[in-house]
Amino acid sequence: YMVAIQQGGQLRDSFGGVGNALKAMLSMVTPARVAIGGLAGAVLIAAKAGSDYFTAYDEINKAIIRTGNIAGTSALQIMASSQSIA
Repeated sequence: YMVAIQQGGQLRDSFGGVGNALKAMLSMVTPARVAIGGLAGAVLIAAKAGSDYFTAYDEINKAIIRTGNIAGTSALQIMASSQSIA
C-alpha cells in the first residue's frame, strides 16, 4: 500500500496512465486464478470448521472427565443435544 502511494506517479507514467495500469492489473486476474483462490478459501474454511469441532469435542470430554461423568453421557451425546437445541 505504501509503495503504491509513494511510487504511484512512477507507476502511472510507466503504464501510460491510470486506466492502462488498471487494465494490466486486471489482466492478471483469470478465471482459473479466481477458481483456485476460491478453492483454497473453501479448503481453509473447512479446515477451520474441523479444527473448531475437534476443539469443542476435546473441551466437552475434559468437562466430562472433571465431573466424573455423573450424567452418564458421552461427548457425542452432549454435542448432539446441543445441536438439536440450537
